[in-house]
Amino acid sequence: TPTATIAVQPGSNPCNGQSFNLILSNTATGISPFDLTINGNTYSDIAPGALITTFTPPTEKLWPGAPGVVPPTNEDASVTLGVKFKSSVSGYVKGVRFYSSDDAALAPGTYTGQLWSSDGTLLASGTFSNVTSSDWQELVFTTPVLISANTTYVASYHTDGTKYVGTTGGFSASTTNGSLTALDNVSSGGNGVYAYGSAASFPGHSVGANYWVDVM
Repeated sequence: TPTATIAVQPGSNPCNGQSFNLILSNTATGISPFDLTINGNTYSDIAPGALITTFTPPTEKLWPGAPGVVPPTNEDASVTLGVKFKSSVSGYVKGVRFYSSDDAALAPGTYTGQLWSSDGTLLASGTFSNVTSSDWQELVFTTPVLISANTTYVASYHTDGTKYVGTTGGFSASTTNGSLTALDNVSSGGNGVYAYGSAASFPGHSVGANYWVDVM
């Protein structure tokens, strides 16, 4: 069975994370109509020139699954916790997520998420809802944010519930998954960033701990 990779044409604008249509171009081989499988979705009886509708691109994350060792819950003052990251390609950030403490569902407080440029400019923010304990919590921004390749950004979340998880020395080495890389402490000037305060603020301090903040 032939396989192919779908990619944006040079000079074209990429999709901003929403679904789009594809058109099957003409072919000199094979007998149409064709059955196509795209990322596990099957489209039957597609003729050359016909539309393939509502194809949704995949989402990449720094941490695709649960942490190998569940990080311990810590108690502290209200704080913004974040991670510095880069993407090897330009693309759209549609949201952020974090791994919650073991009593997040019971602890009082509000959780908000942010995306920042490296100079502290707030690019997007929102509020998490239906937060559960010891699991990934996801926030989708109202509008996706276009980021540039090989440029440092910061994904963060703020908790006023005073509980968070963290792994000491979590950024002694960088972590790469797909096009995304969480930077190591040396090359980034310190990762595992934080800032204390009753409201979210740019996390400019670092102790090198992994606070399990992620980007989508």
